[in-house]
Amino acid sequence: IYVVDGNNVYKFFKGKKQDFVVEIPVSNYNFDFVFTSSELDYLYLGDKSNSKIYVVLKESGELFEQVSNPIIKQALDMAVYKGKIYLLTDTRIYMLN
Repeated sequence: IYVVDGNNVYKFFKGKKQDFVVEIPVSNYNFDFVFTSSELDYLYLGDKSNSKIYVVLKESGELFEQVSNPIIKQALDMAVYKGKIYLLTDTRIYMLN
């Protein structure tokens, strides 16, 4: 299980906190939501203030890629399915490739 709180990401396994550090090359990020699943190798971290989603490797925390889109500022939550990111807003669901 992964939990975000501001610029921190916490990893838990069987209820115990694990060592985990996210490697983001900027310092002014703030994680508002997180998504992953047992089938995914990546952790998706939503940063509304910077309109970015950081995609990091679940095991190492190393940055794989980042996605930028102005609609991220409006997102309430996100999900990932078949390589596409879905963002939920007050009125719509948006898909990012």
